[in-house]
Amino acid sequence: MVAGENPYQAPVVTHRDEGREGAQDPPASRGARLSARLLDNALAAIVYLPGYLWAVTSVFRLKGSLSEAVEWMSGWHPPLVVATLALAAYQWFLVARDGQTIGKKWMRIRIQRTSGQPAGFFRGVVLREWVFVALVFVPLLYGVVVLIDALLIFGAASRCLHDYIADTRVVRVAPRNRPKKKRRARPAIARPVIAESVDVDASTDEERA
Repeated sequence: MVAGENPYQAPVVTHRDEGREGAQDPPASRGARLSARLLDNALAAIVYLPGYLWAVTSVFRLKGSLSEAVEWMSGWHPPLVVATLALAAYQWFLVARDGQTIGKKWMRIRIQRTSGQPAGFFRGVVLREWVFVALVFVPLLYGVVVLIDALLIFGAASRCLHDYIADTRVVRVAPRNRPKKKRRARPAIARPVIAESVDVDASTDEERA
């Protein structure tokens, strides 16, 4: 025991700084981020495609006008809106909980704050997604912002404009080390001792004789 140390003092438990550890996670590659975005867009297209096909076949069957079919598809219709919003809401839920969309889960990348803490709903969804959706209503500004957002990823930090706005970064997710299953030991099979029992019986007969 060190001199001057209180032997009755409770042991001090040191906690790891998870935020600083998370900040050291390697950034996701540009290809992984692009692939995740394409996967999410493809999934949205798959959800929206049946409605488009139904619209085209219905309009052509009833009226047979291509212009009317295009006009119908350019509008908002309850079935398509519900399907789109349902998928978007699920994606937002995943981002708020895990920092990952479906595409990001497949590509093993995750959104987190620059400090390493989880992005959460406000930064992961509101600042990263909804701000850009609101810019749709400003056509000229939206085009400029989208261009800047795409070009910034080629910087040294590999962060887009929405990452700087939300104070987030996209990192690689380390694969989980699954514990190996322990094999159960096979029970020992009791072998019948036939020879010994015969010898014992023979010895007992000799003693009796």
